[in-house]
Amino acid sequence: MKGKLPRASKMPATIPRWRPEGEQDAQTIIACDEDWYVKVEWDLWGGLMHHLCGYFCVCVYLESIGPGPDYNLDCDGNGQPCLEWIEMDPCGDGHYEAYCRIPAGTIDCGECGTLYDVAVTLKSFNACRNPGHIAAYCKGPTLMFYKPAEEGTPQPQPVE
Repeated sequence: MKGKLPRASKMPATIPRWRPEGEQDAQTIIACDEDWYVKVEWDLWGGLMHHLCGYFCVCVYLESIGPGPDYNLDCDGNGQPCLEWIEMDPCGDGHYEAYCRIPAGTIDCGECGTLYDVAVTLKSFNACRNPGHIAAYCKGPTLMFYKPAEEGTPQPQPVE
């Protein structure tokens, strides 16, 4: 089995969920003045999952569609990209979740809105914090960020 992981240790990555804070349903159009988050979920299964110790690192990226900056998001506000040192639980059920919380005003909205493709990477590290053998990525939906109307600004009315 040189170079391959046993079937029992495969790890699927699920598509992350995109939501403004407080929303129940996933949103793909987000106002720049809203806090929002990405919920990343993944699972380990099989007999080997109870023998795995160490950590996971999760990174969330936004790639601009058209002009605009790309982002490697600071998910926990510590000034570092990625969520690092998420501890594995060999006695758990194999389900893991991580939240990448993004404060309002982080993303450049542009005048007419800006589109971003989302991607997530996940990597394992052993108990000594050296790179491990588990790696995964997934691509999420396209998100649109827009500037909301300012308070007191007349809103366009539908044409009858």
